Amino acid sequence: MAEKVVELGRRKARTLSAQKEKEDPQALAMEEVTVEIADLRTFSESKNFWVYGPSGHGKTTLTGFAPNACFVAAEKGVEAARYAGSKASVIRAPTWEHLCAAQKLCIERFGPEDWVILDSMPKAQTLNIRWILQEIHKIRPTRDLDIPAIADHQKWQNGFKRWIDKWVDADFNCIFTATEMFRDDEDSEVTVLPAILGRGSEVCNYIRAQMDVVAYYGITDKTKSGHPIRRALFQPWDRYVAPKDRYRTLGQYRDVPDEDTSAIREWIEEVFDAAERAKKEKARAAATRRQRVA
Repeated sequence: MAEKVVELGRRKARTLSAQKEKEDPQALAMEEVTVEIADLRTFSESKNFWVYGPSGHGKTTLTGFAPNACFVAAEKGVEAARYAGSKASVIRAPTWEHLCAAQKLCIERFGPEDWVILDSMPKAQTLNIRWILQEIHKIRPTRDLDIPAIADHQKWQNGFKRWIDKWVDADFNCIFTATEMFRDDEDSEVTVLPAILGRGSEVCNYIRAQMDVVAYYGITDKTKSGHPIRRALFQPWDRYVAPKDRYRTLGQYRDVPDEDTSAIREWIEEVFDAAERAKKEKARAAATRRQRVA
């Protein structure tokens, strides 16, 4: 009886210790960093596009004609861009480890004139959760390889957002692709979003907020000769709530004729031109305010 009481006491002590550690985390010391004041007239940021839509409608081919492009291919199908004449390079990334290695390589190699195409984000999400479950299974063989626990979801979602942020904050430019998903909003209306899972639409909305351009892209009609006409939607329209154009230069939508390989380059040029104009306008406004103060 005495041994059982001692063991129960130890269990209780361990439980209380774990609870205390959970409720009273160690104080965090912030590392000091140096910041600089930059001239807005010369300051420039990388650009990030998100192209989503139905599977098989031409997202990979469209994005493959970005200037100085390199695919990070999480799924098969990137050859579609090659068949259309794309000169992009490619990094095959069939696992989460490959995706992280590709990210590191891109950060080391590419700069402001380059475009990295992550094809596709939903597959990257899938590879991420598979890796988490695989690593947990190595530690706890009884854990299922396909069914995540509640805590796994939190790690998956927060870790994936952090991983996306590294792409967005890189010196090079990015294009992300995704298929579509359908969600019912508060009024039971169906909305169309990029197929990114996590806390309803929270993770999807978080990533969308990081983008300069979000375009819904899909076949909308056919010509009399039977060739498809694709349409890129840049502004919210009916149930498509995700489209976005931070620089308001691409209009509400653009039609893209079949086999037109110039569209993505034109959009990129227009966005950079608009960003340059906005930068100059801000610089002029700042100079005017300084003159008034003086």
